[in-house]
Amino acid sequence: MNKVVLFLACASLTVSGAYAQKKLVDEVRKDVSALTTNVDTYKAAINKLKPAFTNPETKDNVEAWLLGGDAGFGMYDKCFQAKTIGQTVDDAAAGRALLEGYDYYMKALPLDSVKETEKDGTVKLDKKTGLPKVKTKYSKTIIDHILGHLNDFLNVGNDLYNAKDWANSAKAWGIFCDWAKSDAASKLALADSTVAQVRFYQGCAYYAGENYKAAVKSFEQARALGYEQKEVYDYALACLASLKDEAGIVALAGEAFKKCGDKDPQYINILINNFINKKDYAQANKLLDEAIAANPNNADIQNLKGIIVEHESGIEEALPYFKKAVELAPESSKCLFDLGRYYYNQTVKIQQENPNLSGKALSAKVKPLYEQALPYLEKAYKVDPQNTDAKVALRNIYYQLGDEAKLNEIENAK
Repeated sequence: MNKVVLFLACASLTVSGAYAQKKLVDEVRKDVSALTTNVDTYKAAINKLKPAFTNPETKDNVEAWLLGGDAGFGMYDKCFQAKTIGQTVDDAAAGRALLEGYDYYMKALPLDSVKETEKDGTVKLDKKTGLPKVKTKYSKTIIDHILGHLNDFLNVGNDLYNAKDWANSAKAWGIFCDWAKSDAASKLALADSTVAQVRFYQGCAYYAGENYKAAVKSFEQARALGYEQKEVYDYALACLASLKDEAGIVALAGEAFKKCGDKDPQYINILINNFINKKDYAQANKLLDEAIAANPNNADIQNLKGIIVEHESGIEEALPYFKKAVELAPESSKCLFDLGRYYYNQTVKIQQENPNLSGKALSAKVKPLYEQALPYLEKAYKVDPQNTDAKVALRNIYYQLGDEAKLNEIENAK
């Protein structure tokens, strides 16, 4: 008899717990309907609801999570309505509420399944699979609610980016893109170009937050959808550099070179440096010859050709390319330096080949070469004071020529 009484007591406690949680959900539902633009009202409602998310009796109950979603979306809607009539609201707080509401909805969706039953109470079975037939009660409403706020996720991404909340900004833009490409949004007919641009924005947010792996993925998704602006390659290359992913850098530089290689020499530079490191001069020359044929007046490509020829055959053979590069780009610090470097290196070669040569005899041979190198190196340094190689060469030339005034000037340059 005692055992029976004990069992009934436990059953009573279980029912009481479930009832308490249901009552809690009902109370929060009233709080949600009374939300204002004050974010504290939203936080209070969610904090009151949180026990229902963990209580064994209700944690798998779709209604608790549905209510959390309603609270987040409701808070955002209140703020949006207030803004339309000129009231000031906390855009970032409203955006975060929308994102939290989205998370609650996404938790609710897989819980929203009810087994269909026959008139006698037995579970209906699917004739083809033999599995229980299920139906949903809230899923369509949830999905419609999310799709109805799709543009709001765009705006929230922008608001949170401006608030420097990089992670949530990326999340908001990601939600837009994920749903925009879903079957559920097919009727909205959103253009790939729009989604691609938002993927790029998402990558920028990840980049700003130093989540480089996620940024690389977003930029890749943007390109896959047709976003091929130069910036998408440059940001992705910067991310890969931070990740020290050399193979990824080379692969992406190859893709970028095909799409916009005529706009920036960095892509072919990366490819050529990779070939140089591998001593694969045949491939380097092949790539450069094709690039020169397509862009004969591109100074950077001519200069790169000179560097490859220098590695392969010696700097003397590279001189025509360095000259051509300076002719095409007389203000390029890099091209100017390489041409000046040619003449400077000739003096080094003379001294190495004639170790016993000194005094006037040495000066007679090297001075004309120093004087030939000087204008190119001086201009290279003037165009780009950060060109430390040019500065080092100039310092040595001024010393060798006994030009104390210019030596002191360059020594004291900041």
